[in-house]
Amino acid sequence: MVARRLRWRPLSSARLVWQPAAAILLGPGPSRVSERVPLQHWAVRADRSPASATTAARERATPAPFGVTDALVLGTAGSPVARLLQRLPLSTSQVLGLQRSVGNAVMVPTLQRLAAARAIERPDAYHPADGHLRTQADDANGQRDLHAISRLQRQPKASVSVTGITLSAAKVSVPPEAGLNLTASAKPSTATGVKFSVSKGSVSPTGVTIDAATGAMTLSAGQPGGTVRITATADDGSSAFQEIRIIEKPTTVASTAASSQGGGVYGGQFTHTFTDASGTPSGLEGENINEQFDSLSVKTAFGQFALKANTAGSPGWGLDSTGTMAGPDNVTIDKATIDVGRFITSASNPSPAQGLPAGFTMVQHMRARSFPSGTMDATAFTDINHLRTLTDHETFTVNAGAGQTEDVYAGPAAYTNAAATPASVAASPPKPKAAKGVPAATWNRNRVQVTADVIPGNGSKVFSIVGPSLGCDIDASTGLLLVGSTPGTIKVKISAGRGTNFDEVAITITAPPAATPGQPTPTP
Repeated sequence: MVARRLRWRPLSSARLVWQPAAAILLGPGPSRVSERVPLQHWAVRADRSPASATTAARERATPAPFGVTDALVLGTAGSPVARLLQRLPLSTSQVLGLQRSVGNAVMVPTLQRLAAARAIERPDAYHPADGHLRTQADDANGQRDLHAISRLQRQPKASVSVTGITLSAAKVSVPPEAGLNLTASAKPSTATGVKFSVSKGSVSPTGVTIDAATGAMTLSAGQPGGTVRITATADDGSSAFQEIRIIEKPTTVASTAASSQGGGVYGGQFTHTFTDASGTPSGLEGENINEQFDSLSVKTAFGQFALKANTAGSPGWGLDSTGTMAGPDNVTIDKATIDVGRFITSASNPSPAQGLPAGFTMVQHMRARSFPSGTMDATAFTDINHLRTLTDHETFTVNAGAGQTEDVYAGPAAYTNAAATPASVAASPPKPKAAKGVPAATWNRNRVQVTADVIPGNGSKVFSIVGPSLGCDIDASTGLLLVGSTPGTIKVKISAGRGTNFDEVAITITAPPAATPGQPTPTP
């Protein structure tokens, strides 16, 4: 066999990076490929054979690049390529199987093996005009012979369906957090031809966009809260969707449901409902809020008050689709710390520092959580005053937000406005002495009625004489004083019989008037 040197050149250099031409030695001697030629579109031409105008035009044609799943369909039996493959270690099915499974990475060495097998034709020139892979070579008579030895059919990639979609965050806040990177991705990652889209869920995505190719999402501050649907659709028509929840920040308290707790405390449970910027409370669903106070211990008119509040990092309160807290806020104060006697003028507290009503306020700074980071905002979205008040009508009220509880005062009783009627009275005559064997005569004593106000009104009153009684007696339950015969001043105390709150009244007992001359002395 006569060795012939063939030269390979590209059909077109447009948009392709070409390797240097490979020198192929055909014949009985050693054959080699000087370089690993990448799978490009090449035409082979004998050095001594001029190309026809038709062939030259074809060589100038711009070929299409091979796809990963391009299939090489071989020529008919008896063709040069068929005979060539008989001399290769790979079978036709193996060539096709390798190409389909791993693509061009296998086809490159396969075609190199073809070139190294002393072939008179090389099947790696593709003419898009008729979809055939052709070679040009000199025949034995030196004539150009264009052989159709195989056909390259472009087949679509095998589609991979979408089975699910993953969002980088399940819920996000508006306004969005600084530097928010929000993306959607299809499952499996090998799904083909995936396009992403956003559509209405519970709200329209007026402020949500998504890049159809990459799944990168943008969120504007004006997007109303609710859910929007993110859909991934593969090129085979399969699709999957996932809803992302967009959460607005609460603004103010719209209403408050309040109920007294009872037991040993005043106040009770306060459940607030909040508004948001869009005016649709459903946009608050999924939000989380928490409280913060400037101090947990304050000096009040009732004494030092220690507040029990949520600690930093505690769960706080979630908000539902109506903007309402999922649980109540307990705003209370122990009944044992409230003593109305501090604020009532009485003998036990002659100059109160403060009268009724009396109370104090603590400011609850409400902060919202931002998503997806879950970080609590540094600035409060609203402040709620917690006002605890002992009223002047025997109740204790607690106000928080738009709610109030009112409980009947149940602390120690206080006494005020003690009075004696009359405040000055003559001493009674001496007490009659009984004769032997004769009952004593009735002692006609002067009388004084002692009264006082008690808070609460149903509090008990116990009357007692403080200090020397001067022969007087008092009914402990009614306050009726029977005056003795000794002039002077006595004090009557009104209290609960125990405790520190009391009031007192002084009663002056004067000497009885002197007997008028000519009048008989009263018979004892």
